[in-house]
Amino acid sequence: MGISVKQNLILEQNYNVENLFLKHFTALSEEESEAVRSWRNHQEVRAFMYQQHITSKEEHQRFVKGLHNNLEKGYWAVFKENEGLGVISLTRINIFHSYAFLGIYVSPQWHHQGVGKQLLSALEFLAFQKIGLHSLRLEVLEENQKAIAFYERNGFLKEGCLRDFALIHGQFKNIVLMGKIDEN
Repeated sequence: MGISVKQNLILEQNYNVENLFLKHFTALSEEESEAVRSWRNHQEVRAFMYQQHITSKEEHQRFVKGLHNNLEKGYWAVFKENEGLGVISLTRINIFHSYAFLGIYVSPQWHHQGVGKQLLSALEFLAFQKIGLHSLRLEVLEENQKAIAFYERNGFLKEGCLRDFALIHGQFKNIVLMGKIDEN
């Protein structure tokens, strides 16, 4: 069984996946980039992130600049009919071992409307079909039972726990590791 990952991998591109448009962060207009930053800074979104501080415009711009020609991570804003739905990401991409870690957050205006499932489906298509990865991994705060249940409903399995791994608001938190293998 050979490695099927695209050897000429270029993450800095846009994709159409079903009825969604995945626009790489480096291709976003200033207005779109600010919308993404406002979603990320929303209390309901950042409450379950490792870095829960409010991201400044300058910090966000430095982050986006660091995505240019980066083969280890990619971030995309997801649009449907020009409406921003959320963000998906692949990080810690390992071409040799054919895996990446995923990230998802839904724009606050679309919470509790099934958008998370659409974002995850688009991300899996991107990872497994477009890039050719063998597996996806994720880390989630153990207290975020809603997210854990969501990932389990979508075929992810719990693979471990990192005890007292993240220091958040002065308290150490456990992180649940989950993963999914491409069965195709």
